[in-house]
Amino acid sequence: AEIIKNEKIEKRTVANVSKALDGLVAGVQTTSGSGQPGSGSSVVIRGFGSIKASQNPLYVVDGLPSDDISNISPNDIESIDVLKDASSAAIYGSRGSNGVILIQTKKGKKGAASVSYKGQIGFSQPERHINMMNGTDYIKYLQAQYAVWKGIENPTVDDVLRAIEKENYQNGIETDWQDMIFRTALTNSHQISISGGTDATTYMASISRLNQEGVVKDTGVKRTNISLNITQKLGSWLTVGMGTQAIQKDYGGIQAGISDAMLQSPYGKMYNSDGSMRDYPMDETLHPNPFANEKATSDKVTRNIFISTFAEAMLPVKGLSFRTNFGYNYRSKFEGEYYGRNTLTGRAQNGSAKILNQHYWDYTWENLL
Repeated sequence: AEIIKNEKIEKRTVANVSKALDGLVAGVQTTSGSGQPGSGSSVVIRGFGSIKASQNPLYVVDGLPSDDISNISPNDIESIDVLKDASSAAIYGSRGSNGVILIQTKKGKKGAASVSYKGQIGFSQPERHINMMNGTDYIKYLQAQYAVWKGIENPTVDDVLRAIEKENYQNGIETDWQDMIFRTALTNSHQISISGGTDATTYMASISRLNQEGVVKDTGVKRTNISLNITQKLGSWLTVGMGTQAIQKDYGGIQAGISDAMLQSPYGKMYNSDGSMRDYPMDETLHPNPFANEKATSDKVTRNIFISTFAEAMLPVKGLSFRTNFGYNYRSKFEGEYYGRNTLTGRAQNGSAKILNQHYWDYTWENLL
């Protein structure tokens, strides 16, 4: 097993708990299925153990199993303990066959109440822009292609350019479509927490807010986390406690079409003469405008409430104790999309709308003697 303390986690400006493991634990590999902010990461411990079966490790948050940790704020983590081999199987049986990741959230400590604030700000950019043809290279390419296909020597610009492209060519207007869809994205996060306690009672409460823009325009995530942990000693033989995590994540938006942007002519026309968005900048229906659906509406919200409680009693028999853990996990997802007739997709269907509502809940009750 390897333990990562919060000091190492807090040094990293990551929005996802699983990304905090990158490079810190040998044999642990994290990959993102999407570059969109708010998307989760898959974690594999000690390589792939099966071709078809799940490779996901078992996540245990404050002693109770959890199927998703991507929305827990890294600022609320006290430690991450990674069990890799026989240790995980010995404790958790077949559930731990792919390894176990134990997460302990921050608890209050004895002492006067202390209030802390943590703020971070950062910027992100695409790693690089793909080296595409400029206008001059594009015309040379078309002329060489046209000569082969049509058998015409020295084809002219009028021969190879579409009518819609000629206007921008004659006016010397070129569009770098990657500049149009990508941006320098801002990320900022803020957290306020209060903690303290006495010999009998300790507490910790925090609220945090993450606002992360995506490097592709109209993408990003906004996440709010509220955390509360209380531990109470009732006499010398009984201790009870409760931990709560409440999370809301908003990640809507209509992403500009990256592949559509890469296939556009540098002389393509983005706007019509009246200023409206042009559906096909090259009059080529295979390559729509990457912003053809920018006026569509997309709202996506997920909510998660996780409550864990415990009671631990020291029994009259020396060395014997009893502990009961109860955890409740509620998750909901709302997705609403509307493509009006002022969008390319909506015009083809005379307007379209879609709503998805999902609600899940589960509970875990453990008793240990």
